[in-house]
Amino acid sequence: LGSAGNCPWRKNPQVITDGNVKERAYTLLDQHLKKASLYRGNAVLIPLGDDFRYQTEKEATSQYHNYQRIFDYVNQNVDGVHVQFG
Repeated sequence: LGSAGNCPWRKNPQVITDGNVKERAYTLLDQHLKKASLYRGNAVLIPLGDDFRYQTEKEATSQYHNYQRIFDYVNQNVDGVHVQFG
């Protein structure tokens, strides 16, 4: 997946697996729900990455698969929430 690079928290990306998908899904969902609480609508757009992300096919593909695994977990296990790529 790459290295921490310019990540301000100095944490390397994690591959999402059966063993960590629940924890990572709820961590991400918590952040998204906090952001959503700042708006009146029932949908929120959350950009992924920054100006210097997804510069290689490997990074883009890896992140897509990680997020899709999290989205699938949330959509199947969390009532009242639907997440997807826009």
